[in-house]
Amino acid sequence: MKRLVLLLFCGTVLCLNGCGSGDDSTRKTQVSGDSTVSRSGNAGSGDVSSEIVTKPSGVRYQEIAIGSGKEIVEGSYVEFDYGSWIADSSGLVKKQGIGTSVGRPGQSFKAEVGVQPLPGLSDGLIGMRVGGSRRIFVPRELGFQSGGPFVGRKVIFEVIDIKEITPEEVTHYHDSVAERFAYLKRTQDSIQQAREDSLAALGLDSLGQPPDSTGGGQ
Repeated sequence: MKRLVLLLFCGTVLCLNGCGSGDDSTRKTQVSGDSTVSRSGNAGSGDVSSEIVTKPSGVRYQEIAIGSGKEIVEGSYVEFDYGSWIADSSGLVKKQGIGTSVGRPGQSFKAEVGVQPLPGLSDGLIGMRVGGSRRIFVPRELGFQSGGPFVGRKVIFEVIDIKEITPEEVTHYHDSVAERFAYLKRTQDSIQQAREDSLAALGLDSLGQPPDSTGGGQ
């Protein structure tokens, strides 16, 4: 199945003390105090002491609220609000905020699970139930793989109030995102061209220097 990776976040999964036996398909451990992340919608406060589950892929997750609706599977079309952070070296503690859709109408994320978003987050969505919220710890190898400042970093997501939507809603969302990026690219190119034209009119190169400023000499 194709994997369209949206460049978001990254991280490395460390071996946790207290893991189950090597033949367990799902391993569990306990964390408490400042080695956890905050409750949904209240970033930065409220320690959680609950079970963290490690999936076979290395993605870890911690339930914030278990939904009562349909189970999310690969191929589900979903929408959710989110918070996202770079994690510390343990991968369990928020270090630096990246972005959030909370309190920003129209900014919730829409995706087909298994196709978008990045593989680690997508894997972490599987098994959630509609209406639920989950904290997902994404390892570096399943996060951003190229471009941007988050390549090679551990990342934490809080996925909030996940729900199912139609394939058409997901397609429209990603088309809109593509259009916005294309518009920004055209705007940046236009500004750059205008700058170069202005410098050329002054007899300067793209660095603002006379064309022969680096040559000559006795």
